[in-house]
Amino acid sequence: MHRLGLALTVALALGCQSLQVQVDFDESVDFVGRTTYAWLEPPVVEVPASEGEAPDPFERNSLLDGRVRAAVERGLEAKGFRPSEEDPSFRLQYYVVLRERTKIRPSGGVYYGGLYGPYYGSLGGSTSYDYQEGTLILDFIDADTGRIAWRGWAVGTNRQGYYDQARVDEAIGKILARFPPGHAQ
Repeated sequence: MHRLGLALTVALALGCQSLQVQVDFDESVDFVGRTTYAWLEPPVVEVPASEGEAPDPFERNSLLDGRVRAAVERGLEAKGFRPSEEDPSFRLQYYVVLRERTKIRPSGGVYYGGLYGPYYGSLGGSTSYDYQEGTLILDFIDADTGRIAWRGWAVGTNRQGYYDQARVDEAIGKILARFPPGHAQ
C-alpha cells in the first residue's frame, strides 16, 4: 500500500470524482496584514511495514515535495504573500494520507413500472472495485503561538496511480482559494 507519496495522486486526480475541499481555522487569529511565511520541514512519518513487508518507498518523495511547495508558493505569491525565514507570520506544513477503499455496487437489478410507481430491485448480485482515496492537508501554523491557525484539505480518488504538476496545482489552487478566512471565494 502506498501510504504517503501516492496519496497526493489520489487527492489530485481529476477522474470521475471531483476534489472535495474543506477548511478549518482558529477564529481568534487575525489574518489581516500577515503576509509572510516559511516552510517547516515535512514531518518524518514512520509507517511500520506489515510483518514480512519491506518499508514503503513512497513515504518520502522529493518529486512530490517539490511540486507541492512550488504550487503553494505560486498560489501565495498571487495573493501577495512572500517567503521570510527571519520573521514569518506563518509556518507552512503539508501532509498526504492514502487509504485503500473498496466500492460495492448492486448489480443485476430489475426495473418495474407499475400502478404504484417505479421500483428497482436487485437480484442479489453485486460488483466491487478497489481504489485509492488520498488527502492532501495544508497547515498554516501561527509563528507566534505554534498552533494551527488555518487548515485546508482536499480529498479525491485515483485509479491511474500517477500525479503531475497539473494535478498538484489544481488541488493546491482549490485549497488556497479559501485562504485567508473571509477571502472572496
